Amino acid sequence: MDMIHYLQSEHGSIRSALDVLERELTRFEEDGAADLECMHDALYYLNHHPALASHSMEAPIYERLAERDRTYADRIRELNRTREALVETGEHLLEQLEDMAEDVLVPKDVFDDSAHRYIDGQRAQVETEDHELLPRAAELFRPADWREFAAAVRRGTPPPPPV
Repeated sequence: MDMIHYLQSEHGSIRSALDVLERELTRFEEDGAADLECMHDALYYLNHHPALASHSMEAPIYERLAERDRTYADRIRELNRTREALVETGEHLLEQLEDMAEDVLVPKDVFDDSAHRYIDGQRAQVETEDHELLPRAAELFRPADWREFAAAVRRGTPPPPPV
């Protein structure tokens, strides 16, 4: 169960980074005076930190959730597809920010639209995880499941499939 609290805490950090990105995007839209380095750092964090800190922990939890409650299987597959698309979009946004920092012309409306979709998509991901998937996992999984997940995290390997 401590894993759920850890993941929710990580999601809080993701929300904070999204808030920073959104604040700077608003400044960019209003007067073009955004802190591009701050935006870059927030995007870099969002694209790289969760993969290291939480996605490897979430994957086996969500896989087992889909096995135990088939009604979540499609939702989890969609979540994974969306996550991959968000990483691609985030990398593209990072490239655009780097171009802007080097005074390369990037169409503002294209960047703004893409950044808003990225922010909205990331927010939807953590909301789904925090309000649908993790609560359902808490209901379904036994202490032995959580011990397996924790042991796998310590080993750096996925837990064995359920028996």
